[in-house]
Amino acid sequence: MRESIKLRRGPDGEVATLNASAMLGIGGEATVYSFPHDDSLAAKVYLKPTDDHARKLAIMCANPPVEDAPNGDGSPLAWPVDTLHSADRKKRVIGYLMPKMSDMAPIINVYSPQARLQERPQFTYQHLIRTGQNLARAVGAVHTTSYVIGDLNNTNVFVSGDAQVTLIDTDSFQVSDPDSGEIYRCPVFTPDFTPPEMQGEADTLVDRTIEQDLFGLGVLIFLLLNAGGHPFAGSFQEEGDAPPITDRIKDGHYPYSVQKQVPYKPATVALPFDILAPGLRDLFAQCFEKGHDNPETRPTARDWQEALAVAEQSLVTCDTNQQHSYGDHLSACPWCERKVLLGGRDPFPSLEAVDTGEHIQPMQVHQTLPTDWNPEWHGVQQVREYRAGGRGLTPDSKFWVAMTWFLWLGIPAWIGIALVSPGVVALAFLIYGMMSFMVPWGLFSSVGLRATVRFEAGSRWMAASAAGALVGIVLITLISVLYAF
Repeated sequence: MRESIKLRRGPDGEVATLNASAMLGIGGEATVYSFPHDDSLAAKVYLKPTDDHARKLAIMCANPPVEDAPNGDGSPLAWPVDTLHSADRKKRVIGYLMPKMSDMAPIINVYSPQARLQERPQFTYQHLIRTGQNLARAVGAVHTTSYVIGDLNNTNVFVSGDAQVTLIDTDSFQVSDPDSGEIYRCPVFTPDFTPPEMQGEADTLVDRTIEQDLFGLGVLIFLLLNAGGHPFAGSFQEEGDAPPITDRIKDGHYPYSVQKQVPYKPATVALPFDILAPGLRDLFAQCFEKGHDNPETRPTARDWQEALAVAEQSLVTCDTNQQHSYGDHLSACPWCERKVLLGGRDPFPSLEAVDTGEHIQPMQVHQTLPTDWNPEWHGVQQVREYRAGGRGLTPDSKFWVAMTWFLWLGIPAWIGIALVSPGVVALAFLIYGMMSFMVPWGLFSSVGLRATVRFEAGSRWMAASAAGALVGIVLITLISVLYAF
């Protein structure tokens, strides 16, 4: 990295020097500095500037969105306000100036309960709702001017201490030239925030749509209001490994679905969905269920803004903790209940707890989990316990798959041989007789009758083996009886 860089504001502006000491951040494509000539601005300088950068920035500077910042505080968009040029004779565009953020953190520091307790411990549920409103307002400002964000995700949204929101990396937005109609596409995408119609395409050379932005907006608002849980995360209800989030998005497997059966249910540790105001639950269904097949039905930024405003107006304050606010459709404070469930860890600690540092005191893990918690790795842990404990035969799937094939394929083979050579019947009877005793015994002693009936703890193939052994001994016994007569 260079110690300093000289540049101009505009092609003929005064030369300014950016020093390494003024650096605010660095990424794979650009470095951001404080701008020495105006403390309210930041300078983003490309590592490898191109002609496309220059043309796109010129359009953006000439056609800024109409911002709707509440009370005139801050800017919801780190939008280019002027181009930066090299200080030599070529005067190439090498970056741009934008409003500088202050007291802001990535949105994950707000919606993640652990990060919020560290970074924003005085945030309440009302702050989260207001953050969602301001996020929707910022997205709406982009869409009103016919721009498309293209890659709305948790890394390009920043939140202030009073819940104001700023979208960064605006130079990656999809921009259309109002004169020529040329489109400068968004060159990136984030899979977990990408709508189902784009999943698996992995192609950034396509025109993005506002409806695709609205999917990412729905995901971010869900994360804000559901303790950082992704809308397509959940407990897999079928055998085998759970598919990744991207496959669930593509298939429309929304665990809170009210329209169709999906192989997931909300995780036991997830927030109860009824904490959300009814209007918000309806919008999530509209975004992730109806919007799966019909993207144009996804809620707009204005829809979210209005529903979140209604939800905020319906909030009441807990008598026990003034930092607890919840919807008036609930009969009791869900955060007090959540605190008990988490063994004393308050998701929205009192101001007194924050002042004393009690809110970040370490908690014992066994006290922070409900007694019926059953995470997806529980089945794997059960298998390890069976192997370590030496309880009968272990539910090793590979062994029992082979045993199942051996026993079931052996039945017609033994019967065929027995019909040709009656003397083999005694050997077949001995083998299947032993198996019909040992296999069921091994099954029940290692996983138990209850797990067997439910096909839990790897017992599916074990049960199939036991069935093969029992069917085999019955058929071979019948053949022995026929030979006897």
